[in-house]
Amino acid sequence: MLTSDPVEATLRRVEAQEALFAAKVYRLAVQSLKLPDQGVRRCSVNVWRNHAIEPVAALARPYMLFGRWLGEFSIGDYDDSLAFHGHAKADVELLWLDSQRYLASMDFGDWLEWLRGRLFALRALTKSPIVLATWVPDDRGHVVAMQAMTDGIPGAYFADLGAVCAAADVRLLDQRTAAVAGTLLSNAAQPVIARKLACHWLAAVVLPPIKALALDLDHTLHKGVLGEDGVDGVELTEVHRKFQEYAKSLRERGIFLSLVSKNDRADVEKLFASRSDFELQWSDFSATEVGWTEKAAAIARIAESLRISSDAVLFIDDNPGELAQVAARLPDVHAVCAASDASLTQRVVEHYPGLWRWRVEADDAKRVRDLQANAEREALLHDAADPAEYFHSLQVSLT
Repeated sequence: MLTSDPVEATLRRVEAQEALFAAKVYRLAVQSLKLPDQGVRRCSVNVWRNHAIEPVAALARPYMLFGRWLGEFSIGDYDDSLAFHGHAKADVELLWLDSQRYLASMDFGDWLEWLRGRLFALRALTKSPIVLATWVPDDRGHVVAMQAMTDGIPGAYFADLGAVCAAADVRLLDQRTAAVAGTLLSNAAQPVIARKLACHWLAAVVLPPIKALALDLDHTLHKGVLGEDGVDGVELTEVHRKFQEYAKSLRERGIFLSLVSKNDRADVEKLFASRSDFELQWSDFSATEVGWTEKAAAIARIAESLRISSDAVLFIDDNPGELAQVAARLPDVHAVCAASDASLTQRVVEHYPGLWRWRVEADDAKRVRDLQANAEREALLHDAADPAEYFHSLQVSLT
């Protein structure tokens, strides 16, 4: 579907959220979606495979378009030898391997060593990220060994198909699908893997990272309207509590949290000061924009204060009208519509392309803490009557 209107594109993605991120994904519901593909980031993906990726690639497309990107797959012939014939430059290299085809004739250790050699051969051909997508025998030691092997190759990552299906409680393999689909991956596994491939594994190596959440308050972080229900009247449902807990965990992983709310600031500050049941505290927000101005302007100020571009912000609001208004003014800002069921909101945010990281570095969380400390110092300087008073508050001696 083509559309150059950012408002229309945003609203179409909002409509698709429930089908894409349902607790149980139905392939027909995903396949029926027609999301806009004009103006999205396009990335080339070389696929080196020994079983079919086509069923998963087709299911991955709507998830990519939801995140405003599209992987253009160059799919090679079936090749157990991984000879990489006809290699051409691409944004990412994807190895799509059926491990059983190898382990039928060699033990795991031999396969791992052979695979290491093939990955180094591919690394010699390209500087692009390499994603190895396969499954290993149901043995924790084998998973650890595969992870260690890929960690030893610069820019290589292990996408564990088995772990994803286990987490989703779906069957990984089904012999019946091989003859029809060209892969042992079960019908139930394919949409789960497609979502992970599009939203996490590939997105994390080709997309600019999301660096901040801009969170609405009413019907997003709690149930109810603060201005009508009051501090004690808004309800922290269990699913809203879990969403707050998840948002707080993102901060600990180096993602900025900001608050964008049309409320009286004094009421919002009182809410966070009074509600001990809230997982999020006022101090968890690196920036707050509470008032009655347009949210697009508020988000622009947040991005400036956090020193990030607007395309690094994910805006979460329960009002599609607010999302549309921001899309019209700031088309680069990413958007998620908060659902009445906050567990759906959490699944959408958890899978939003660009937010998940292959590795979380210590510097990521340090960046959030440093900016918070800088903001506190600037506030002290603003409130101080003279520079000496400011330095005294920092416990710095002037000589």
